[in-house]
Amino acid sequence: MCIRDRVSVSYGNEMDLTAADFLQYYLEHESGVSVFCFYIEGFQPGEGERFLALVRRATREGKAVVVYKAGMTPSGAKAAASHTASIAGDYQVARILLTEAGALVCETLNQFEDFTKVLTMLADRPAGGRRVGVITNAGFEAGAVSDHLYHLQLSDLSRETRGKLAAVLPEIATTGNPVDVTPMTDTEAFVKSVEILAADDEVDALIVSAVPVTPSLDILVPDLQGEHAENVFALTSLPNELLRVSRQIDKPMVVVIDSGRLYDPSVTLLERGGVPVYRKIDRASRALSAATGYWSRKA
Repeated sequence: MCIRDRVSVSYGNEMDLTAADFLQYYLEHESGVSVFCFYIEGFQPGEGERFLALVRRATREGKAVVVYKAGMTPSGAKAAASHTASIAGDYQVARILLTEAGALVCETLNQFEDFTKVLTMLADRPAGGRRVGVITNAGFEAGAVSDHLYHLQLSDLSRETRGKLAAVLPEIATTGNPVDVTPMTDTEAFVKSVEILAADDEVDALIVSAVPVTPSLDILVPDLQGEHAENVFALTSLPNELLRVSRQIDKPMVVVIDSGRLYDPSVTLLERGGVPVYRKIDRASRALSAATGYWSRKA
């Protein structure tokens, strides 16, 4: 399936064409493709070495290769062999070789999905470094992301930035990084805080987390019974305002909406506008960390 300049390859049980065949074809005939995503069970004789050589070529050309390699456990290797009749091989050896070749190797399908999302949706705005600015309206998310930065680094916000944040946020808000705006902050102040954070030269990328179970944020679809006054489709709703900010800045931004299906329309609005959304903040930080690592190697 080809979506603009990004390709996800599904090649069944490799009865005729292999992962290396697809990668070679797109490298040689579809130069606009920037991200390749492969689920791999095993390699036919000689195909592993060929695939690694092509991954190295893709990396040299500034393209991303995301791989989920099955066969981590004996039962997984057995299942892979029964499907493709290929040898799964030693998982750790495969992981090391793929990583050394430049691939982003994922240990879970969630990782595979998360890395693919951030690399495709933010391909046109790579981060200049690993310094991240985090803004949330929930203290637990500030703590959770600080414990799960992976290779990201929390930016040291300037005194000017912290002063600007203090001017628009409630007194009990935290203006350090992560910025905890508290649940009482409304959409206007929340979005203004994102703009302030994005303007700080010490911030390379942003994680914007809105736990929406508060009446302060305009993030729900309209209620026909009049139970609330929110309207996610309004131009001034939180998702639409975040889209506006995203279009005005050149830094990568990922959004977290850590709540249930009631907030799916907000997720859809943001992702249709090109902003990747995650439902857990540690998944957002892990994906952004992987992307910044790729971008640093590409630079």
